[in-house]
Amino acid sequence: MSTWAKCLTKQLSKTKQDILNKTTHTLAKASSSPQPPTEPTAAEIAAANLKATTDIPECARLLRQMYALELLLWGSAERWTKDPAQKDRLVAQSSALMAEVKRIVRGWEENRAVRWAAEERVIVDEIYEVVRAYGERGEL
Repeated sequence: MSTWAKCLTKQLSKTKQDILNKTTHTLAKASSSPQPPTEPTAAEIAAANLKATTDIPECARLLRQMYALELLLWGSAERWTKDPAQKDRLVAQSSALMAEVKRIVRGWEENRAVRWAAEERVIVDEIYEVVRAYGERGEL
């Protein structure tokens, strides 16, 4: 092997070892010092509350639309044997509405800065219950 090839092999080996050392050090540092979650600041709480407060009426609107579709589907059961494609469209719309409600609720659950007022908490708990019940049955 030429001197140039030996030098290149040695340098590659050193670079590989450096990468392994840095990776090991980074992993050890990350696992040995987990950072406790920090409490949200007053500004974060205010921003989260404003967003969440506007989400409550949006969830209520989406749920009302979904209930209307579900009622239409339930009340016209014999009609759907003649037009199954229309039924499928309504079911898809209803599912999309619930998916949007679930997305909003997930945002509430992930945002530790949200602080609900007592009257908001009652409505939020009702929305959580609807989402939970829908998840158990797959439909309303």
